[in-house]
Amino acid sequence: MRQAESALGAVVGVERWDGVPTSPDDVRDLLGRAFDEAQLMDAAATFQVWPVLGPVAVMCRVMLLTSDSVPTWGSKDGAALHVIESKHLGAGLQFTPQTRIESEGSATDIQAIDLIFYDGTAAVVLTVEPTFGAVLANVLPGLQTLMDTIWVERPDGSVFVGVVPDGMAEDSWEVETS
Repeated sequence: MRQAESALGAVVGVERWDGVPTSPDDVRDLLGRAFDEAQLMDAAATFQVWPVLGPVAVMCRVMLLTSDSVPTWGSKDGAALHVIESKHLGAGLQFTPQTRIESEGSATDIQAIDLIFYDGTAAVVLTVEPTFGAVLANVLPGLQTLMDTIWVERPDGSVFVGVVPDGMAEDSWEVETS
């Protein structure tokens, strides 16, 4: 953790959303949160992404799931769903749910992203925790790089390759509002 703190030294002193300069304690708290959460999550890999110069971090996880533990990614209110392609993971879906949080007369939209690659027996899921749209936009280039960099090899030596789910056109975008 000390090495990560040192690497994030440029964040110390940067103004936070409330106008107060970021302290070493702010950095330490966010790093500690990532460590604590990583211990609780069943993920093949966990990344803490610092997409902007400031005390903002977002968790990204890579999960390997068997078909019986793949959640239903169907219609969800306010979620965009479209087909994506990864260099190594094959075809998949980008699921982007959005939630509106209302507080004291103002509203804030929070978004997450799940990249789901499923081959009929297993799934590789890259998930970014819910955050503000502006923060998520800064995470996307790194997520694209991650998606195109990783591959999964099965114990028998075969390589995992996701396929487009039935009923989804390769260029489709669906926004569910039910």
